[in-house]
Amino acid sequence: MKAFRFRLEQAQRWRATQRDLEKSRVAAAAKILSELRKEIEALRLGLSGGAAELSAQGTNGESLASWAAYTEHTVRRIKKLETAAQKAVQSLDAQMKLLTEANRKVQLLENLRHSELSHWNADFNRELEAFAAETYLFRLQSRNRMGA
Repeated sequence: MKAFRFRLEQAQRWRATQRDLEKSRVAAAAKILSELRKEIEALRLGLSGGAAELSAQGTNGESLASWAAYTEHTVRRIKKLETAAQKAVQSLDAQMKLLTEANRKVQLLENLRHSELSHWNADFNRELEAFAAETYLFRLQSRNRMGA
């Protein structure tokens, strides 16, 4: 009997490569989102820490004006980053869908390979059993001829 060979092995390798590519894209999208969220959090902490520092130092007109300008700039930056984060979430969701589809395609080929291997094993076992039976019958006939 021929050795087992999965006829779609090249397609399976190609699908696995596609899945790995999608995994790296998901990781990149997740990293971008994480960095945006970290920057937003840092700016918010800067605002709250700055407010506490300003009140601890005492205030004058110049420091209040400077603080107001900084706060306005930081709030605008946070809003821009939040918009970018929303887009990053959408991008991550889209990449996750593509990864799920790539995983499904790889799994389909793995299931097909497993099924073909099971059929091949069953055929191999039948052939091996038939060979063993023929060998046994041949030995019996040989003994009968020698004894007769």
